[in-house]
Amino acid sequence: KKSYFHPNGFYKVPLGHGYRLHFWRKTNEPQNPHDHTFPFTSLILKGKMLDTTFERSTKRGEVYTEYALLVSRGQKAQLKVVDNTAKVVLKAIASSVMCPGQAYSSDTSRIHTSVPVDDYSVTLLQVGPIEKDVTRVYVDARGIAPEQGRTYPCLDVACLEELFGD
Repeated sequence: KKSYFHPNGFYKVPLGHGYRLHFWRKTNEPQNPHDHTFPFTSLILKGKMLDTTFERSTKRGEVYTEYALLVSRGQKAQLKVVDNTAKVVLKAIASSVMCPGQAYSSDTSRIHTSVPVDDYSVTLLQVGPIEKDVTRVYVDARGIAPEQGRTYPCLDVACLEELFGD
């Protein structure tokens, strides 16, 4: 399996047996709140990560377009927009800054974002079994829709040297 840049803002490096490394580089682009098709646990190896949980609200919050994305599995998962007509209100209900050695877990119903606090961060993800075929991504007026292009920050030798030293 090959590594690639994931739309959620990190380089994904599959390790096999349900494990993957995520190399994060801080960017100015907003990350879209989203859920997952699988439960997972993420261990922070390097840098700090800000993890924010959202819930649907009928009163206060930001208006988002909800994208329902069909995930087809293979060497690289492909996303197909199956619906992007729903408007929902999301409200951030909890945020945590996670440091190296700390971990957080999520089930498939949790809507969240995870973004690096430091310039570079590395996380180790343990993925559970796939529980659903559709994932949901929420895009506000500032966000980038799943079918739009993203700016892919570089992850080169200089970046890796900064992450891990000499």
